Amino acid sequence: MLHTLLETNNIDDVLFIQEPWFCKVTVAWSDTHPQGVDVLGGVAHPAWLGIHPYFVLDSCAKVMTYVRKFQQLHPTRPTTIQVVMHNDLLAHPCLQLLDIRAHKVHFCVLNFYNDVVDPTTLDTLLHFQFDNSIPHILLGDFNLHSWSWSPPTWTPSAHVSDLEEHLAEFGFSLCNQPGLPTRQGLSTERPSTIDLIWTDIHASLHLSLLDPLVLWEDSIGSDHVLLRLAWYLGPTLLDQTIAQSLTLHTKHLPDDAHAAWIVDVKCALPMLSSLHTLQLTIDFFLGLTMAITLSNETHFPKRKPTRAWSQPWWNMDCTNAARQLRGTPREC
Repeated sequence: MLHTLLETNNIDDVLFIQEPWFCKVTVAWSDTHPQGVDVLGGVAHPAWLGIHPYFVLDSCAKVMTYVRKFQQLHPTRPTTIQVVMHNDLLAHPCLQLLDIRAHKVHFCVLNFYNDVVDPTTLDTLLHFQFDNSIPHILLGDFNLHSWSWSPPTWTPSAHVSDLEEHLAEFGFSLCNQPGLPTRQGLSTERPSTIDLIWTDIHASLHLSLLDPLVLWEDSIGSDHVLLRLAWYLGPTLLDQTIAQSLTLHTKHLPDDAHAAWIVDVKCALPMLSSLHTLQLTIDFFLGLTMAITLSNETHFPKRKPTRAWSQPWWNMDCTNAARQLRGTPREC
């Protein structure tokens, strides 16, 4: 199944896989192991770079990430996406922390698989401290049910409240549509929502993310759906705010003017609501930014346009005169 996905996928640049095929790929012989030692690995493909997390000899990786080696529009040019794995910060076969740079975009992705038979998996995630200075995306197979995202017939899992509190502490919001199934097993099994995508506040500000797409037709027979999260390389919300602030002369306001500015901001603030989807988070911060932007335009004076130091003196007449001089023969 993974071979087919790597061979036929011509849309995505990075694939985050949970429960990949990870078995013996070769045997390594040495003086200390004359009978040979099995070397484990994932599916290989000439067009994709496979990255697996840290794992010990008696275990196997439960998550993998594949990065396209070449640009889709220019198949002979190497990709401009740089992916670095941080085993120094997080070392577990079910968790994979990746630092991704694409053009001017820089963010981290945590690829996660909740192995229900290994209690250290969820415990490691609950004790991981996210860096608040970098946008983060958390995604994977959580194998947890909650009233916040599961269909109504499911009972919440035992430790789901600990997960929700931990992610709320670091400003994460859920991108999935609540109640929309992401796994469909046998006809005797109930559909469930266990494949989730979370983004923190910095990701909403610095990344131009789109809502994830639920694509069963691209899952290639898997009982888990393919979730596609895309971003476009356009101006972000933070870029628009900075561009607007540069046009104003943001000097210190008098006390009465500052009080009036605060009143205008409070009147224009959006209503508080539960930010349980990516779109709701983006809409809230757009409303918050718009409230501050409109108040700034009302109370702060605009900057005066800069004047040029001098006017250009070379014009078309000078060009014609120079051409005539070049064509005139010189006298000795």
